[in-house]
Amino acid sequence: MPPKPAPQPDNPPPGAGAGGLFLACVLVGGALGYGFDYIMNSLPWGSLAGLGLGFAAALREIWRALNSKPSQEN
Repeated sequence: MPPKPAPQPDNPPPGAGAGGLFLACVLVGGALGYGFDYIMNSLPWGSLAGLGLGFAAALREIWRALNSKPSQEN
């Protein structure tokens, strides 16, 4: 069996930006939850729900990124 070729800089491995994606999803969810709390005066419930939804969205997007098939361009 031939060895696998090393990833090239123009073709990063899947999940290379997973940390940034995770952080962005959680921060956006928390900010939207805080905004909801600010408008509805319901602190901390909107923030907690926003963080939870952001965490779930981050896990979903990371799972999606890691399970996507690489494009075959010729």
